[in-house]
Amino acid sequence: MAAARGVPAGRLPRILRWQAALLALCLLAACASFTPPQAPQDIGFQARAATRAEDGLTISAAALGPEESRAAFGLPLIERGIQPVWLKVTNSRDAAITLLPLFFDALYYTPGEAAFINHGWFSGATNAEIDRLFNERALPLRVEAGQTAEGFIFGTPDLGQKALNLIYVGDGRSFRSTFVVPVPGLAKQPVDLGSLYEPDEVRNLTTAAELRAALETLPCCVTDKAGEVEADPLNFVVLAEESLGRAALIAGGWDPTEDVTGSSALKTLGSFLFGSAYRYSPVSDLYVFGRKQDAAFQIAREDIHERNHLRVWLAPLTFRGTPVWIGAISRDIGVIRSGFGTTHKIDPNVDDERWYLAQSLARAQALKRFAYVDGGAVSTPESPRSSLEERNVFYSDGRRIVLQLSPTPVPLDKIERFRWHTAE
Repeated sequence: MAAARGVPAGRLPRILRWQAALLALCLLAACASFTPPQAPQDIGFQARAATRAEDGLTISAAALGPEESRAAFGLPLIERGIQPVWLKVTNSRDAAITLLPLFFDALYYTPGEAAFINHGWFSGATNAEIDRLFNERALPLRVEAGQTAEGFIFGTPDLGQKALNLIYVGDGRSFRSTFVVPVPGLAKQPVDLGSLYEPDEVRNLTTAAELRAALETLPCCVTDKAGEVEADPLNFVVLAEESLGRAALIAGGWDPTEDVTGSSALKTLGSFLFGSAYRYSPVSDLYVFGRKQDAAFQIAREDIHERNHLRVWLAPLTFRGTPVWIGAISRDIGVIRSGFGTTHKIDPNVDDERWYLAQSLARAQALKRFAYVDGGAVSTPESPRSSLEERNVFYSDGRRIVLQLSPTPVPLDKIERFRWHTAE
């Protein structure tokens, strides 16, 4: 083949070499990066499946993380915006039932769509194999009477925890199962809640009046690690089992946050530099009862500078056997200088965020009852308090909202107020 005019053979200009390299990379990317998948039973996710049995239906569910998704389908599904959820459904009823996947995820993918997203430009045989795999492993939406169906449905990705809302219809009825299932992929060290207190340290309250009095004596604010500097107000209380609280928050749009690690720090830096969202961005550690938060959640906005976030601590209290959690919630509205760096600027009117949390739980139909108690530190716009970063000031009426959750859906018009001076 003749060399380009005026250019010795084998010595293309640098720009052409770069263009050739870029074209080669594009061609490689156009080929489907497909590796032989493993059998689902060999991957291990079924061992952590949650199971519900009611109304003649038994449903087991597990949501796959990034590595599990790649193992099951030979493709980087999570990275491409697709999360497989494995279901096993046994229909012991006398009539067939059909799943309504729109209630599982309004942006769900059909098997054919999920497969096509993973096609390569020049991979005809591989594309056909991908199509076959997705169709074979897809969950049948219809389950005949007395039969069991097993397979995957495909939704948008969640890490840490995933809320599942599964609705089947059949024989003139509908059947609903709700799950919150763990998902691998977040840098998160679990907290052993059972080891936080000795049994004789936990006080069980039996009346609303006792509860109110106890809540008003809890610490007013979070502190630094040494416990010497008071900061953000502890402005909400949740009454719920740990699993119910997580389910309600996730259903209300909240995501768990990652721990601070090298990986999460790089993600945070990338989001900061490019102004992008980071759903699981870590929060700094704050302290109550001599320890950092037991859990933290957030609702990310369009970029990392703006988010709603909360931290919670298990208190040494129960109300009629139900755990009591106390927390701090605020809203990041931008960034400000702090020393030689920057920090998030919080909305100074922190009382607004108490109501935001209540609304999110009410929207998820998880809020049974609410009220307010004292116990926080009072401050005003003219005489505000400050967070650990002194330029971050806030003001509050000093009250905290008390939110009792329900395991069954509660419509807005059925939410009650606590009546503190009664036996209820």
